[in-house]
Amino acid sequence: MEPVPPDFLPGLPVASPQRPLATSVAARARDSSKEVIDVQRTGLFDYAGGEVGFLYGRSTGKFGGDFKQAYIIGEVGDDKFHISAGAVYEESSWRVPRFGR
Repeated sequence: MEPVPPDFLPGLPVASPQRPLATSVAARARDSSKEVIDVQRTGLFDYAGGEVGFLYGRSTGKFGGDFKQAYIIGEVGDDKFHISAGAVYEESSWRVPRFGR
C-alpha cells in the first residue's frame, strides 16, 4: 500500500471571527430562496448500473397455480465508495392439499 500524499485533502480555510450569539431572530431568518446552488455536478459517480428482472410461471393440474416475481437492483459509486439498493416482489397462488381434514 502506498503512503497517502500530504496534499490528499484540501487545506482548511482560515476561520473568521465568530459573530456574537445575541443576534436577532430577523437576522437569522433570512430568505435562502434567492441563493444559487449548483446541483448539476459533472462526474459525480464513476459508474452507475442496474438490473431489472421478471418471472412468471404457471403449473396446471391438481395442485397447480401461478407464480409471479420481479426484482430491481441499482448501484452507483466511484473509487472511494459504493452504494447498492434493491427491491423484490413475489406472489404465488399454489393450491396446497390439506390432508387429514
